[in-house]
Amino acid sequence: MERWWQYDERTSIELETAYKQGRRNCELLIAGFLYIADFGSMLQLRRNDPSRRRRIKRDLYNVPRKGVAGLRLNVQDEEIVREIRGAERPASPASDSMGTGDGTNTPIPPSNTPQTPAGGTASGDATPLNDRIDQRSESLHQVLEQMRSLVLREHLSLSSDNEEDTEDLAIPDHAALS
Repeated sequence: MERWWQYDERTSIELETAYKQGRRNCELLIAGFLYIADFGSMLQLRRNDPSRRRRIKRDLYNVPRKGVAGLRLNVQDEEIVREIRGAERPASPASDSMGTGDGTNTPIPPSNTPQTPAGGTASGDATPLNDRIDQRSESLHQVLEQMRSLVLREHLSLSSDNEEDTEDLAIPDHAALS
């Protein structure tokens, strides 16, 4: 039996009926768009955008297909593949380093794929803006305290080197650093 390649059953029947009637073209509603199938040039083109076109062809009905529009159609083959993969898995869930222990494989994402952070935000940083500002402010205060401590040590070491009286030494308040 002849069918039209890469079409669902309803659309294929519409195309076959129009083709057998000897019509030159046929209008089809596919995924919400009106298409015109031109049997003379064996092309399908979108009615409102003729630049969207693809070749069409008739083929035997029993020719195996992988799927239509990216969807796998042959579910039986997929089940066989799952059974074969399941037979290759280790018998003990404890010895299975890839799986979850429930009989399913957990795929490892490729390293070049950007991952969404645990917080679920798409910006790449799960920390809210106010928290980041507070963290930066706290970090700045820590740096200033360290600088004051270093200045104090420097003054104390200078005063002990000069054998001066530390009571007269005033520690400068670096207000400009705050």
